[in-house]
Amino acid sequence: MLSRNPKKQGNDEDFVKPTPYPKITKNTVVPELPNDRSLPLFKPLLINNSTPYKKPNLRPGLDDLDAFKIFRLFFTDKLMDLLIYYTNANIRKAQIDP
Repeated sequence: MLSRNPKKQGNDEDFVKPTPYPKITKNTVVPELPNDRSLPLFKPLLINNSTPYKKPNLRPGLDDLDAFKIFRLFFTDKLMDLLIYYTNANIRKAQIDP
């Protein structure tokens, strides 16, 4: 179990330090969310049905046992940034307008 003391984080290689968020007050101005509803550009995962049963058809060289690499096929850095942005914006709005 990780220690709550920031100087004693243990040896967890996946540990991510908490993000320092600014203080929210009644005078804090929350920026308007962009009204962009266009579909993002993406390259679809090609499906070849000639693969063996229960074996995913992934691009060559991708380890099908590495869950994080498969996760990264669907959740890109840009998508994660958008999820974080909208989540934080909604939290800020909820804190200002309870």
